[in-house]
Amino acid sequence: CPPTPVRTPAWAVASSARKTPLVRQNSLSKSKILVQDGHLLDDSEVVPFTFEGHFIEVSTLGSGVSADVLRVISKEDTQFYAVKRSKFQFKGKKDRDFVLQEVKCMLKLEESPSPYIMKFYRTWQEDGYCFTQMEYCVGTLQLYLSRLGGVRPPAGALWQAAHDLGAGLAAVHAAGLVHLDVKPENTLVSTRGLLKLGDFGSAARAGADGDDGREGDPRYLAPE
Repeated sequence: CPPTPVRTPAWAVASSARKTPLVRQNSLSKSKILVQDGHLLDDSEVVPFTFEGHFIEVSTLGSGVSADVLRVISKEDTQFYAVKRSKFQFKGKKDRDFVLQEVKCMLKLEESPSPYIMKFYRTWQEDGYCFTQMEYCVGTLQLYLSRLGGVRPPAGALWQAAHDLGAGLAAVHAAGLVHLDVKPENTLVSTRGLLKLGDFGSAARAGADGDDGREGDPRYLAPE
């Protein structure tokens, strides 16, 4: 008897011919707003929003371990903004909730806005990444100090810096929060020359037990 020919199953042919991978569509992969107008949207509220649809990327303002900060122009009002874009996709809903802890702190601060805190506008997810639109600042205190080349800043500038930072911290504490990562890199210089506190990724509720492992930069931590 002649050998029985080997036939490839139809499902295998269809699978091998597929040129694009299947993308799992769920609440994490959809491009939609997560936080806007002072409140957190739940997964049933789908307001589409994309980076390319609303902004023009101009330059990179900074880059950290978990996110890049971009200088952008809004297509809506042609103004400059800063957009913080996460470097890693959400692994699950708990991962997204952890990222949103910083946003919740900024929402709390927006209840009583301070000119010494970087202003927050909205947060959205896109293809599993987190984006946050914030006020644009021209640089950081670290950049300002580095440009002085070791020269002592004028006394007036030092007093102004002490005032602005003190006022920013007072606003954070009045909101029932602690920043936990105050340093020159996280102190922004506004377009009007004010110093503003930013980067609330390590912030926590005052009195929290701190078991989540968040802490500031070791270079600026108290010895104890």
